[in-house]
Amino acid sequence: MNVNARTSSERIETLSRAANPALFEAAIDPQLLTVLMLANLMSPTLWQLRDKVLARAHAKYPNEDHLRQAHITLEMLAYVNQHFTHNYPMNTAQKVGVAELSDIRQRLGAAGVDDALDLIRQHFHHRDEQGLLTPALDIFPVLEQGNFPIFNYSTIDGLRAMRRLLGHKKHKPMGVTICADEATLTATLANILHGISFADIFLLATPAHYTTFLRKDGERFWCNGKPEFFDKHTWDKTCAAPGSTGPQAAFAARLPFLDRLISPLGTLRISTGESSIPKPALDRFLDESRAFFGCTLDLLKQAVDSGITFQTPSIDASDLRALDRLSGADHARQVISDLAKAQPMSVFDQALYCIRDLDVPYPGAYLAAALHGTKLRGAAARVASWADACAVVDTIAGSEPVLGARDRLALPDEVLLFQTGDDVDKGLLLFSLLLASAALDETEKASAQLRITDHATYCTFQGQTIDLRTLSPVVTPTGRDRLILTQASLNT
Repeated sequence: MNVNARTSSERIETLSRAANPALFEAAIDPQLLTVLMLANLMSPTLWQLRDKVLARAHAKYPNEDHLRQAHITLEMLAYVNQHFTHNYPMNTAQKVGVAELSDIRQRLGAAGVDDALDLIRQHFHHRDEQGLLTPALDIFPVLEQGNFPIFNYSTIDGLRAMRRLLGHKKHKPMGVTICADEATLTATLANILHGISFADIFLLATPAHYTTFLRKDGERFWCNGKPEFFDKHTWDKTCAAPGSTGPQAAFAARLPFLDRLISPLGTLRISTGESSIPKPALDRFLDESRAFFGCTLDLLKQAVDSGITFQTPSIDASDLRALDRLSGADHARQVISDLAKAQPMSVFDQALYCIRDLDVPYPGAYLAAALHGTKLRGAAARVASWADACAVVDTIAGSEPVLGARDRLALPDEVLLFQTGDDVDKGLLLFSLLLASAALDETEKASAQLRITDHATYCTFQGQTIDLRTLSPVVTPTGRDRLILTQASLNT
């Protein structure tokens, strides 16, 4: 995370990654997982899900408060397991698409991308050696073509939008996830359901797989993605099962190449021994994980024995305490917005872009994220005129907002993927198509404008303004401005 971005373009690029965190972005900057957790807290959908889990727990233990509280995290993990569908790599490649690795390297830097690729290859080679590399997991044919499945990490509203890819399935799940989504979703639900402090949430991870470790009042849980989760009793039972060779082997069978430990407080990169997690918090985790797993995990022990270099924490622990007393999505938005104002470019600030809030100081981050889109660039290659761009937008049959509300902005790739969008979503698509087209005049692009008001969206190009609700020309846009984008927004 570049919290002290030196130039406007660096700041926009950092915020654009927060607006659309994906596998390689998060591999390079693991604190994007914290950004996703914070963004989830601001979603009404998360709080509605919390209420459903609480209702389920009350129905199961109607007159037994102590049992309900003791089992609520397991109830939550079971609910997520039952109501969300996991998307495997080749399913993702088929449904969402692939991106060229050369393009990813150019945008994010070859060193960080290749480091992540090495870890991913190790993970899948290991699965192959164990006889566990099913066709749905076999990414090697895609890699050999110089491509990689598009793994975007999403807020809960993005996970719900993914349901559209399931067609007319009779019993649709609440959302479609990959392991990083499951880690951030279960972490934030644990916070608002069971009062598990953000300071007590840790992700044990590698770029190929994310897992969640939670603790509260002596209780500990490990969620190894869907469908496997453990409390202390079920973990000990697993390690004592016939054929088991102990806790270290049981852990390594699930996460053989543990590479990082991620907390809202910071990240420990195990290979380098560099930690922005403060020493007291890291020591506490080591004690808690040893008590849960029954051993000090080998790779963590090697890192500690080699010596940890402690860096400046990513976040102040006192700020996390404000997140442990939230009453709902609006309260979360207010608390996070206040912290963002006091700490520009922090994870709090980035969370507002991750939730796709219209009222942000640097909306050019959304335009930058839009122009990175693989589907957007493919569509723009066929745009040679204003009419061509409008025609692409006109093919989007759906009118529902991708993220469920008009004050949340969907990216063009999402509109093209899900074939829906309200005037706000379609407005960014149209404007991005114009700027991404190689056939259109650069001077005209410089004078183009996207204007989102409190009730309509307008795009101006070649001296003409259209209303995105109807794709019809208008003379005078009306309404209070919420967001204005021009090409210059990419650098300011």
